[in-house]
Amino acid sequence: DQQAKGLAMLPSPDEGDIWFDMEGFPDPINGDKLEYLFGACYRDESGELKFADWWAHNSAEEKDAFDQFVQWVQRRRVAHPDLHVYHYASYEKTALGNLASRHQIHQAEIDQWLRDELLVDLYPIVRNGLLIGAPSYSIKKVERLYGPPRDGEVENAADSVVQYAQWKKRNEPQILKDLRDYNEKDCQ
Repeated sequence: DQQAKGLAMLPSPDEGDIWFDMEGFPDPINGDKLEYLFGACYRDESGELKFADWWAHNSAEEKDAFDQFVQWVQRRRVAHPDLHVYHYASYEKTALGNLASRHQIHQAEIDQWLRDELLVDLYPIVRNGLLIGAPSYSIKKVERLYGPPRDGEVENAADSVVQYAQWKKRNEPQILKDLRDYNEKDCQ
């Protein structure tokens, strides 16, 4: 029996599928990381693509955002038991496990998600399924296959860290809007 490779590794599509991306900010003082934005694209009942986001600007809000996100996925699973949560590279899977441990909530749910293979990392699927003619398989390089380069204020993960640091200093709402737009584009 051969193991599936490349695009054959994709699960069957489901109306409840979720495309998920997180943004984090490393605290230079204590070395902790704040997961400040949980973003998810999904299709509503009519099939229209929607975006949901959960924000956190401190540890208590991070716990609440994590809790709300996990509960939202669990409710969707009731309506769509065959859904998957797609993400790109290992960051989201690792961060969810770390959040469950750090906040001591939803450990059983995250463990079950892992056992159920609910979380689908698209990076190895793309890496083994496409030859893109670029030096890296970052999501920004891959998306150039189907769209123009990004032109927003936030173009990559390093930009998101810099922009979030600027927001912490200046508290300008436009910065959070730019970060939300960046996260939504990654989910799309």
